[in-house]
Amino acid sequence: MPGKRLMVYGIAVLLIGGSILGCQRPSNSEQPVKKSPLLPLKWLIAVISMVRPAVPDTAAKLTAQAAQFQTQGRMALAEKHYRLALNILESAWGGEHPKVAPGLDTLATYYITQGDYAKAEPMLQRALAIRDKDQTAPHPDLAATLAKYADLLRKLGRVQEALPLEQRAQALQHK
Repeated sequence: MPGKRLMVYGIAVLLIGGSILGCQRPSNSEQPVKKSPLLPLKWLIAVISMVRPAVPDTAAKLTAQAAQFQTQGRMALAEKHYRLALNILESAWGGEHPKVAPGLDTLATYYITQGDYAKAEPMLQRALAIRDKDQTAPHPDLAATLAKYADLLRKLGRVQEALPLEQRAQALQHK
């Protein structure tokens, strides 16, 4: 069975790579974007989720690629990659699993850097809810999410909501 799983994973990576590459703009921005038939995202996620052990690695690679696109100023492509990484984690582990929280946190960070606080807040709320429920969550991760959410609330002018989160974050950092 491991050989079969490896084959399925290889096919999924090829399909994802092909569909992602089909979305990229040519290096010369005056050239038209070539359209390629993209496979349905849900199908790709289903194939990848069959190989659960490879999911964190795949999501991490997509996140790294998204960060690279972000530094290149290719924001639409960066967001697609961050979302795909999160969708893969959610499909493989379920929306409330502790392994999904880092994907939510990363996507929220992306939205914050873009000034899209309305999209960032629900992501941080979900990440915080997951990490609060998870008794095995490392305190630094929970503290970081609390601090990030408190910072967002301050940016939104909701200082009174931010204060208790900041206090919790500081208490966890001193444990």
